[in-house]
Amino acid sequence: MSGLIFFVTGRDAIAEIRAICIEEIGVWMKMYSDAFLNDSYLKYVGWTLHDRVREVRLKCLKALQNLYTNRELFPKLELFTNRFK
Repeated sequence: MSGLIFFVTGRDAIAEIRAICIEEIGVWMKMYSDAFLNDSYLKYVGWTLHDRVREVRLKCLKALQNLYTNRELFPKLELFTNRFK
């Protein structure tokens, strides 16, 4: 269910809502990596890398930076890294 909610709000017409969503999914991925750091949620992060609004893309990059600073998360990020490099 949370994936569907995130998909709907992550595609919102208002850039501020998209920025908040991507920032929060980054927090969830770090805090609850077993539940949220997987391809089902990482795809939203990947899509947001191409958002038309600079601030949204910046929130996305900051969320990713926060994940990539933890070496323990590297294995879970491998497919994402290869797909979106």
